[in-house]
Amino acid sequence: MPTDDDRRRLLESKFALSAIATLSPLCQDPRHGLGAEASGSQILAARRALLDLLNSQDPPEPARILARQEAADAAERALPIYDHVRGRVRDALLNVDPDAPLTASERARRLHLLRGVFKHSPGALSLLPLDNLERTLKSVVRDLDVLPELRNLNLGKRLALALAPLKTLDPLLRQTIREAEVAEQPLDQARADLDRALYAHALLVRSLLMRSGSDLNPGRLCLALDLDYDARRHTGAPISVEPGIEAVDAELASP
Repeated sequence: MPTDDDRRRLLESKFALSAIATLSPLCQDPRHGLGAEASGSQILAARRALLDLLNSQDPPEPARILARQEAADAAERALPIYDHVRGRVRDALLNVDPDAPLTASERARRLHLLRGVFKHSPGALSLLPLDNLERTLKSVVRDLDVLPELRNLNLGKRLALALAPLKTLDPLLRQTIREAEVAEQPLDQARADLDRALYAHALLVRSLLMRSGSDLNPGRLCLALDLDYDARRHTGAPISVEPGIEAVDAELASP
């Protein structure tokens, strides 16, 4: 079943494709015009691939829906603890007395240590499959308990609490989650491909407007660059209020 994020991807890509005709005349250098066309072709191909997968999906089995929800609930309880612990470690390593500042080399060493232990932001961590998420948290707990500079902070036990909800998941539930994750890999890849194409297109739009000296509102060429749209998105306005979403839903077999 398409998610609201899927509908948003399709809306933004539909908008980008409709604006290519406005974007191309701004390209004073023919090579830039070819770049705009190539970007549009990439978006179109990625959009079609995502639409095809969304429309060919079988309805998810109730057991899979329940399993994914239980895993999401467990991860939701774990991630804020991870973020809190990461912040505590960052402060301990980098927020030093201003009267005794770190040398550049020592600061670089501590940053390297911090990034070596906490390899993922909470947002990136939330996207990991369940097994990878649990394995990553265990690795961080181990580092917090073993590394000399960190073990005196006594934060390993705090983060270990975040693992408890994940450890208590039923083995059969875990298997169902793994099956669901494997089944969704092609869809996840299609989503990532379209996200990458849209991000690159937004960079291209900004570049072309700057090169051309145009004062055209970039939001007319790329929905992600529209300030009003961006404000609605970050204040939690539902995707259903966006102009053009009806046409997107009409493309989906089960919006």
